Amino acid sequence: MKKTANLSASIFSKMSQKSRSNHIKLKNRKKLSRNYMMKSHQKSQDSKNYPDLFVALPTHNMLHALVQNNPVR
Repeated sequence: MKKTANLSASIFSKMSQKSRSNHIKLKNRKKLSRNYMMKSHQKSQDSKNYPDLFVALPTHNMLHALVQNNPVR
């Protein structure tokens, strides 16, 4: 375990600054997408567990329709 950590650190230190920053960006993007997937999965699980809660929440477009159909006098 320690050997591989040292190896990757030495490879990382030999990278150029640009490829290093690209490497970090890619890692962060992977983390973000995984978090997003987990969140959306959790959301779908929640909607299965509490369907009435999610039906009651108006969407953005519903709110727009309400505003356009009922102008404030």
